[in-house]
Amino acid sequence: MLSSMIALTIWTFTSQWAHGSETAWGTYSLTPVGSTRVLGMGGAFTGLADDASAVFVNPAGLSISRYWVDLEGTTNRVVNREYDSDNDEVKDGLPFTSTFISAAARVGSFGLGVGYRKPFEVSDDFGGNAESKSEIGIENFAASVSLGIKKYFAVGVTGVQEKARVRYTDLSSGIDVEDKSESVYPIIGMLLHYDRKLSAGISYTPERKHVIDESLNSQAELSTTTWFRDLVIPQKLSFGLSLLGKRKVLWTGDVDVYSPVSNAVAVGRFANNEGEIINKQQVLVHGGFEWPVLKEKNLELLWRGGGYQEPKRVTAGESRFHFTMGLEFRLGFVVLAASYDHASDYSNVAQSASISINAL
Repeated sequence: MLSSMIALTIWTFTSQWAHGSETAWGTYSLTPVGSTRVLGMGGAFTGLADDASAVFVNPAGLSISRYWVDLEGTTNRVVNREYDSDNDEVKDGLPFTSTFISAAARVGSFGLGVGYRKPFEVSDDFGGNAESKSEIGIENFAASVSLGIKKYFAVGVTGVQEKARVRYTDLSSGIDVEDKSESVYPIIGMLLHYDRKLSAGISYTPERKHVIDESLNSQAELSTTTWFRDLVIPQKLSFGLSLLGKRKVLWTGDVDVYSPVSNAVAVGRFANNEGEIINKQQVLVHGGFEWPVLKEKNLELLWRGGGYQEPKRVTAGESRFHFTMGLEFRLGFVVLAASYDHASDYSNVAQSASISINAL
């Protein structure tokens, strides 16, 4: 099953690259988005992966999850002003939203999970000052399975169906043009762990490129911009460690390696080359902690913190240090949490609600 999925993924990518050679939209960032727990700890979760968000980070962790049943949903609001999108000499970029929903259950040595996410959803109506709207959206539907082997080792795979959508509408002219693309890809993970005190993990996500019909720019009467273009997301290889230290403080650290992306620009950049994505391998090192300020059977308060150095991604951008923080409150099996990621010209605010059951 796994070999067939990988073969299908390779065939899909090969055919996609063969059809598109124009400059693509780089519909990704080098900053973490997802669950409030992951974000609060600086995005370092590959070596821990012990809740339902492992579906999209490292599915191997589902078979050793700290919960028997876990259901969670998170929204992110990202404002990234790393470049000037409209040439008015003011850095603005395009804000975007993300939605993540995942559910997991642990049964014996097996872990099962399902998930839905919109990692990238941009809607630009020029501040409400125009009757036209430009939209780009990516959404994923996922299913995961994990197996724990001899108590200390786990492997897992998530199969993901990814859908991409590019749309342009203009109320004054009645124009409504849209193109869609789909692909299937795996997220593969492994985890070594010892008595929930020390663990190390690795996960792999392949590159995806969605082919979009560029002739639709003419149909949409876009004479000065090229909104309809391919969408690209790079390959990602992650290595992670987690350590449970004194006073039950959990420490996490990750190294993410992103493959080079050629001939791509940041979404919304139409002029000059300030939004051109640098064609080189990018490495992101991040880490954080989780401290149980209050921990009782049916009541828990967790404080999280972390940080990471974001490398320069676009030609007009710069390397930035990010500071993250989060709080989680659990009453019985109901959990509420919020996290914040801040850097120069950047902010990401995440909120989540979840239901987590330690025993059925």
